[in-house]
Amino acid sequence: MDGDESENGSDPDMDGDGVPNGNDSTPKGPNLHLPDADDQDQDGEADSVDSDIDGDGQANGSDGDVDGDGIANGQDGDVDGDGVLNGQDGDVDGDGAANGADTDIDGDGIPNGTDGDQDGDGFSNGADADANGDGYNDQTYGH
Repeated sequence: MDGDESENGSDPDMDGDGVPNGNDSTPKGPNLHLPDADDQDQDGEADSVDSDIDGDGQANGSDGDVDGDGIANGQDGDVDGDGVLNGQDGDVDGDGAANGADTDIDGDGIPNGTDGDQDGDGFSNGADADANGDGYNDQTYGH
């Protein structure tokens, strides 16, 4: 697929992007939505498994700006910088844990149980139809 003469089944980097298949969120080709979203800090670890997406030395769970774009997580419409807005993102902070199972959905360092805006979309939990950011109306679906 990447023109390196290796069969895809045995090729450790099928798409030739420098990210090994096991760490690449799109091993069969580039992320066409946002070309560099697979590895923002270019450390060889796909963002979905990288404990420090922006490479600033702070783990995502305690980093006030997970994607390193200069916008604090609480005000950032796309906390993990993957091109998917928080309200539609199944993993808002990019830590690999789905929002419903994540103890700090927006990655702002405040545990969901005490966070007034747990999904970081700018709406307080009480005014947010989808406070946990799982893509479903909490009152209708009970998520």
